[in-house]
Amino acid sequence: MREDLQAFSESLRRALRERYDPAALLRRVGAARQYDTDLHRLLMDDLGAAMLLTPESLGGADFGAEGAAQAFEAFGWALYDGPYLNHALHMQSLKLLEQEEDADALAVEKGKVALAWCDPEGGWSDFTALHGRLSGSGGVVASGLRTRVFDADLAAAFLAPVRIESRVLLVLFPKENVTIDSPLSLDLTRSCGRVRFSDAPGRVLGALPADAHGRLLAFLCLAAAAELTGLAQRCLELSVDYARTRFQFGRPIGSFQAVKHLCAEMACRVADLRASVVAATSSERAATARMAAAVCVEGAFANARDCIQVHGGIGFTWEHPAHLFYRRAAAWRALLPSVADNLAAYLTDQVTA
Repeated sequence: MREDLQAFSESLRRALRERYDPAALLRRVGAARQYDTDLHRLLMDDLGAAMLLTPESLGGADFGAEGAAQAFEAFGWALYDGPYLNHALHMQSLKLLEQEEDADALAVEKGKVALAWCDPEGGWSDFTALHGRLSGSGGVVASGLRTRVFDADLAAAFLAPVRIESRVLLVLFPKENVTIDSPLSLDLTRSCGRVRFSDAPGRVLGALPADAHGRLLAFLCLAAAAELTGLAQRCLELSVDYARTRFQFGRPIGSFQAVKHLCAEMACRVADLRASVVAATSSERAATARMAAAVCVEGAFANARDCIQVHGGIGFTWEHPAHLFYRRAAAWRALLPSVADNLAAYLTDQVTA
């Protein structure tokens, strides 16, 4: 890893360790979603996370996929609840247009634009744009339903693909023009809502290329894989720390063979997950990112499950944060294309390459 990226990762994790506690989220479950805006500004602006999540063509740092993966891994390690994923998806969707954007498209506060990409039927596996029509003055009016919208309740605007005759356009919709439904999610650290467009007026940012869905899905898979690697690492660290300090029958529970095996298996999974992410950041093929997501979503889910097991009775309680890591891993498992779909995409790519 580059020394500057290593230094960034360490400073980001240090700030998250000192100022962010995922267990504090449990005290406000059921209340309106909120996050520490001062901390978010520190992480994204002062420490430079936003630069790593922004393509170079849009003013970001020249660290490529490796830089983005480092940021996502650090955020996943902390189980951070700020809208950093929305900022990254916002920037990647603008990059797809391959043209200069007006200032309004970039001036929205970081994380305040959510990507409304998935339809209720296909999810991320299949792509279907909203139906729309031109409304004059460069605008469009669109109708339809989008699901799996990350942190929809925190967004000030939404980006959605809209089909106008033979073209698919990327359109920006203010939140006042749509209906937002954000039910309580399985993942308590990141909501996942539905956005309904009923003749909603929006502003066209540009036309999307034919491969837009594949490229955006590849980036999402890379982001998920890196985030889940950080999550799996944190679950390992929590488990090892607890196994060293929790005594039973006059001995630390880490000295018992069953607990040793659980922790050793967790460590092996982390190594596998990190290798998958490195392979994805080193390859330009979208199928490699999907393969990394397939590996990481199962490995992180297993580590989160075993973290609860190592903690025993306390790990099953609401007050302990172990179930928050389990929830995040389970949510990614449900939101991404299935492991079978990702593996099929990778094998197809290998055969046709």
